[in-house]
Amino acid sequence: VYYQIKMFELDGTSKLSGVKTLFFKNSMSSASINPYFSDENLIINLKLNDDSKITMSVLDMNGKLFLTTSGQYYKGASNITLSTNDIPTGIYIVRVESATESIITKILKNSAK
Repeated sequence: VYYQIKMFELDGTSKLSGVKTLFFKNSMSSASINPYFSDENLIINLKLNDDSKITMSVLDMNGKLFLTTSGQYYKGASNITLSTNDIPTGIYIVRVESATESIITKILKNSAK
């Protein structure tokens, strides 16, 4: 990310700062989660760029928290399985958070067949 600041003086004049570059160190990649329901479980495929403490939450569309879990996960791919026996059919928000990033996606839980 690049930015430049326009500074205004009290006399009404302005000048631009030099262009600055920001670098972000993310432990997660925003394209790295792929949640899906399988029978009575929610499976989150997660790919991390670094070892990270991760918190995962499932909320309904009104913001009601249905489940949450956290743990230390390691660089690379992880498959996290969460039991969803007590979660009714509906649309949910899956939120995966590290210390530096939050990824949010919607998911549909269909009725059992």
